Amino acid sequence: MSNYDQIITQIEEQLLGVIIYMMAYYPVNYDAATEEMKPCLLIRTNEKINKANEMVEKLATKHGQRYINVNAPLMNEQGCLKSEYTIEGMHIKPEGYRAIFKDVMAYVEE
Repeated sequence: MSNYDQIITQIEEQLLGVIIYMMAYYPVNYDAATEEMKPCLLIRTNEKINKANEMVEKLATKHGQRYINVNAPLMNEQGCLKSEYTIEGMHIKPEGYRAIFKDVMAYVEE
């Protein structure tokens, strides 16, 4: 996060008045993961992703920038990436991007 903080500071110093949109990391789904992806998802868990997202949100607030979280349509009841939206447990299929398209576009059109 300190590197992230430094990068944001440098951008703000070089581009006065810039608006930065900092987006939440997408959730993952261990149960929908391929065997090749499961070892990675033992490390990249939704618990860690949620903590990272909290830190990104705090960083955005610290800098007076925008935090975007469009994950709700992607998540199942357990807070995992819906299995129908994932290729192998982590990466998102086109259907998943379609599910969040309107939410993302709301920020693009601001």
